[in-house]
Amino acid sequence: MPITFNGLGTAVCPARGFVSWATNKTRQADCDAVECFVVLFLPVVPFEPIHAFGWNRNQYQKVPLRWSIDIVVCAFLRRWLWVPLVYAVARLPIEVFTSNGTNWNEITPSLIWCVVSCLGFWCLALWETRPRMIRTVLGKHKLGSSDPASWRGDVLKTLSGPQELFGAENYSSAVMPLLRNGRFSSAMWAARLTVVMENLVEGERLTNAILNDTNVRAAIETVRQQPSKWLDAMEKRGSDLN
Repeated sequence: MPITFNGLGTAVCPARGFVSWATNKTRQADCDAVECFVVLFLPVVPFEPIHAFGWNRNQYQKVPLRWSIDIVVCAFLRRWLWVPLVYAVARLPIEVFTSNGTNWNEITPSLIWCVVSCLGFWCLALWETRPRMIRTVLGKHKLGSSDPASWRGDVLKTLSGPQELFGAENYSSAVMPLLRNGRFSSAMWAARLTVVMENLVEGERLTNAILNDTNVRAAIETVRQQPSKWLDAMEKRGSDLN
C-alpha cells in the first residue's frame, strides 16, 4: 500500500479511464493509474502501471497493467500541470497590483502559464473521452473496469478462447454479429481482445465502429445518468465476462 508523509513517499497517481458505478458518486472512480515515488505529492519515479478499483478511502484493489507511454504521461501531467497553474494564480494578483494595470508585460507571463495549464487539462479531458467510453461499454467485472487491451500476459492467460467466450473462431469475427444483436458489451470485449490477442489495427477499427454506433452512444448516455441501467442498456442477454 503506497504511503505518503508530508508529500514524500509513494502514491497512486490516476491517469485515465475514470468510471464510477456508484449512484451517489461519492466513491472514487475506477481508473488506470501509476504507482509512483512522489515529492511534494508530485510523481517523480514511476513504479508500476495498475488499474485501481474498489476504493474504500485509501484502500483499493488493483490489476497490474502493461507499461505504456500514454499512461505514464497522463499520470504525471495530471499532477504536474497544477504547478504552473497554482504559481500563476498566486502571482497574478501581485502582478496586477504592482503594475497598476498599465504594464501588461509583468502580467503576461502569469496569464500564459494559466492558459498553458488549462489547455493541458483540456487536452487530458479529450484524451480521456475514448478510454472512459470503452470502459463504460465493457462494464464492471471481476477486474474492476479495466480494459483487457491493457492487461499483462499473465492476466490474459486466465481468459477462455473466442470459441468458449463468443462461439466464434476468433475475436474479430465475433464483434459485428454481437453488435447487431444488441450485445454491446460482448462486442467491445471481443474488439479489445482483438487488439491485444490478434491484430491491433483491426481491433482499434472495430472498437471505433462500436463507439460510433448510434445505439451504443445512446446506451452510454443512459449508463452515465443511471449506472444501475447498465445491463439493460449494454448487454440485454447477459455476459459471462461481467
